Amino acid sequence: MDKRTFYLKHGSSDKFWAIQLEGSSHTVNYGKTGTSGTTQTKDFPTESAARKS
Repeated sequence: MDKRTFYLKHGSSDKFWAIQLEGSSHTVNYGKTGTSGTTQTKDFPTESAARKS
């Protein structure tokens, strides 16, 4: 399970973007810092395909 999180703080923007790889799927979570944001999960045929996406 690999997870990476990125933050943007510039001017009035304060956002985050995170991706978590789990087997043959990945889950992306993004939004304004301090909120739960929006979550999207995408399934792939193989773990290798998920890593390349």
